[in-house]
Amino acid sequence: MDIDGTLVDRDGALLEWLRQRAGLAPALVDHLAILDRRSGRDLAALSRRLWALRPELGPDPHTLEARVRAELPGFITPDPAVIASLDALAEAEVELAVVSNGGGQTQRAKLRAAGIDHTRFRSLSISAEFGVAKPGPAIFRRALAALQVEAGAAIMIGDSPHEDIAGAATLALRSCWISRGAPYPSGAPEPTWRTPDFPGAARVLLAL
Repeated sequence: MDIDGTLVDRDGALLEWLRQRAGLAPALVDHLAILDRRSGRDLAALSRRLWALRPELGPDPHTLEARVRAELPGFITPDPAVIASLDALAEAEVELAVVSNGGGQTQRAKLRAAGIDHTRFRSLSISAEFGVAKPGPAIFRRALAALQVEAGAAIMIGDSPHEDIAGAATLALRSCWISRGAPYPSGAPEPTWRTPDFPGAARVLLAL
């Protein structure tokens, strides 16, 4: 499973950071949120635009990007429904693994902030630590090897049609897309299941 947008509300945390740390007016927060979504949640692109608007936030866009990454976990809060769903999966002895793009330190900090113990997962495959990223198949293969299962026995859960669903399709993995209210883009590989949130995805697994 993915982390951002799946186990943690990364977008909500970013909005709060923009409001509280950057001190932006609501219209600018909305503008940057749209830019973030359109860029595929590329913090480098967001930081360049933010620095152009608020250069006092950092000496340069790269430093500002590092600041946002470091401070973002502080705006993530535990979601009791997600934790309860993970508990239900553990009780059912469903083996779990994380497949996430991003930096290892930042992604682990997000899990801690969300109240999710990394020991719940057989493995954490995080792109910056292994030099491979979604949607490429290598990072999915690593998770399958850690779980000691074939692709046909695994399901990828994530919110990104490109990184998670299309990435899973490269290995013929079944997939569950978390919509969070967004429409599914036309032309993208179809997920096996669609659900609005992680608890819905957990119910899919528990019903199998």
